[in-house]
Amino acid sequence: MADAVFAAVVTNRATHLEAVLATPEGAIRQRRSATTRVPFTPDEVLGQVVRLAQELQAISVSEGLIITGGALALEATLTADQGTVLALPGGAGWGTVPLRARLTMASGFRRGMAVTTVTNAALLGEMTLGAGIGATSAVFLDLSRSVSAAFWWEGQVLHRPHLGALGHIPVVGATDRCACGGRGHLETVASAQALVRRMIGLLVEAPATESAVMRLTGGRAESLTTPQIWQLACEGDAIAAELMAEADAALASVILTLLLALDAERVILGGTLAHNGPTWRDALAALVRQNAPPARADDLAARLVLSALGSSAPMQGAIALATGLS
Repeated sequence: MADAVFAAVVTNRATHLEAVLATPEGAIRQRRSATTRVPFTPDEVLGQVVRLAQELQAISVSEGLIITGGALALEATLTADQGTVLALPGGAGWGTVPLRARLTMASGFRRGMAVTTVTNAALLGEMTLGAGIGATSAVFLDLSRSVSAAFWWEGQVLHRPHLGALGHIPVVGATDRCACGGRGHLETVASAQALVRRMIGLLVEAPATESAVMRLTGGRAESLTTPQIWQLACEGDAIAAELMAEADAALASVILTLLLALDAERVILGGTLAHNGPTWRDALAALVRQNAPPARADDLAARLVLSALGSSAPMQGAIALATGLS
């Protein structure tokens, strides 16, 4: 029998789990999922992973495959060795959970189970199959519900419990409360969630903008997306343009700081905000170019690239991690 791997990703604040049976080359053969209304507890994640792994293992045998190892990615704070969950936002009972050891024992896979964060997995996916191919150093920015980063250096993902918490960098002039309890942090200005929330909150005092939003969303303002905000900004809507300008200025400042400090070959823009597309990437790069040292401005601006894998990046990274287990 040929080798196969099991990979799973827990997202939406630990309420959705997707698992796949895949070949070591990254081809997904089967998918399974589980969803809950409240965040999974550690025991529930363990139980669901084992259940889905057993289902996929049975299918793999019928296809002439055998699962030898697995990996799980989740939105959590992990120890430097990626073995223990220190915290999971919104989840109960997640303090100091030895998840990797428990999963390895319960799954029974010959090469065990690896654990990583969703952001780290997305970076690994991009470096393996996406926008990071060929680079020896890279930063992946996940611009979704929050703002986080993962770092690639000389062939591997760097691991520290709080590495990449860029969302809590203070932004001059920002005052909104952050999920952490602080105020004026980057994710209150530049995360996809914050942009949508702020845009909707301003509609009551802007009839023209409200009409434009209703047109794009089919009358459902609550379904507004960041690509739609970007579209409105490009069409000249003053409110959308102001929100995007503020977000882009803050992001460009952080990106330029990262480039000057780390000299990373690539900054991969991922997450929901990256769905804004090439015109948004170009606008962000223009801000980096504008504020960079003149002699290096074009080079640094050119290092910004959009995610090539989109929402599939974390799963592809989990597959790569499971494949690379020693």
